[in-house]
This record gives sequence, C-alpha cells and structure tokens, in this order.
Amino acid sequence: MEDEGIFPSANLAINWAVRRVNTPILEQSNIHDLVRKYRSYDPLPEMSQWEKLAEAATIIKVMGRACTHSELFILAVYYSGGTDEQINALSNHIAKNLGRDRWFVKDQVMSWARERPRHTESWWGKKYGVDDRTIQRWRHDITKYLDNIFKTAFTKAENALWESGHVGHVY
Repeated sequence: MEDEGIFPSANLAINWAVRRVNTPILEQSNIHDLVRKYRSYDPLPEMSQWEKLAEAATIIKVMGRACTHSELFILAVYYSGGTDEQINALSNHIAKNLGRDRWFVKDQVMSWARERPRHTESWWGKKYGVDDRTIQRWRHDITKYLDNIFKTAFTKAENALWESGHVGHVY
C-alpha cells in the first residue's frame, strides 16, 4: 500500500506553506480574493484560514528541524522571493564563503530568485573594472553555489516532510 500524505509532493508542500505564512487573513472577502482563492491549489479545503496558517507553520517548523537557517532562507527565497532580512542573510553567507562583495552577491541572489536585481552585469563590470566574461563567471559561481544549497535544503525538507506525514512516499 502506498503512503499518502496531505500533499502529493514536497515541492507543493513547501511552496504552499511559504506562501500561506505570507498571506494575510482577511475576515471579509471581496470578489477579487474569491477568484484568486479558487485558482490556487488548496490541499485542505475543509480547514479555516487560521487552521491553514497553523498547518503552514507546522510544515515550516518540521523543515526547520531538518534544515539550517541558510537552507530555510534559500527555500523561502526560492519559493516566494523572501524577505529583505532573508536575502541579506543569505547574501552575506555566500559573500563570506566565496569572497565576493555582498552587494554583488545580493543582486545575483535576487536574480536567481526571479526578482529584479538593482544593477546590471555591465554596471558591475564598470564598477570593478573587469569585462563581462569575468562578471558572468562570478555570477555562474554564485548560481552554482545557490543551486547546491537549494538541492541539499530541498532533500532535507522533503525527507522531513515525508517522515511527518505531510508528503506521500519520496521516490
């Protein structure tokens, strides 16, 4: 018999939890909220908004037991763009480990998270007095580092969510 969880995959569970925690709870709904509500994935339709928030907090707590702070930050940044605090902490961590300027790293983290960076690559090239290929190589190193942290964080979170029963069998 196959293990059944609340969510069909860890990707959906993490995405739902991160977004649910950042969604304000409104007592009165307007028509725009109702339309948006029915278009989104709702794995727990029988729960109230407060119960869903509690479930999302539980999912994040379960992930927090398995992941480091940097890993939790990278999951939040990947799935929702993250907060300034999370982006700054993640950027400082990466800048320290790779020996790069934290502001340059922050721009690359924002770009990786599909957010708009503050400066273009050509602007950074002029600032540092290097050519575009050097900036692209630095960007590639940062992106590779982010991808490695994300893979590790996702695997840890996926296993923790499977053990807690939030996700079905992990293959």
